[in-house]
Amino acid sequence: MGEPDAVHPFIQTAPGSPADSRDNGMAVLEWKRGAMATIRACGRKAGGPGSRRLRVSGTNGSVELCPVERFDGQPLTLTVRLAKPAGGIPAGRLQTLDFGPQGRHGNVDRYAEQLRQFARQVRGDEAEPDWLCAHDLAVQRTIMRMSGLDPATAGAASLP
Repeated sequence: MGEPDAVHPFIQTAPGSPADSRDNGMAVLEWKRGAMATIRACGRKAGGPGSRRLRVSGTNGSVELCPVERFDGQPLTLTVRLAKPAGGIPAGRLQTLDFGPQGRHGNVDRYAEQLRQFARQVRGDEAEPDWLCAHDLAVQRTIMRMSGLDPATAGAASLP
């Protein structure tokens, strides 16, 4: 959908955290076509990495990945509910797609291949995609806006 047209940050201090920690936040992202997204994070969330989730809801259904990653040998699963059949998945009832354990033994770092690719790009053995810089800048601008900072005026001196 590209960079959001509006970002509304809500930043607080989680109960039990130092008063100046600002470790409990949510942001609402809006696009002109009517799409919205919420992003939430809390440094004191119970369950830690095991409770991280990605949920996408749209006009034809929703998908949820929880936990987002796991390295305990258990399968990574995605739940799907569709209003109309799509991609071989029937409509109406909740489906669970099982992707098996991550890696060969459920403990392989999923970032390893990304780091190998980055090394190839740094060495000049592989070209980085033309869109990469613009994409990364848009992501960083959005993160700054979600953090309550204005990317146009925030410099290193204004960061906490």
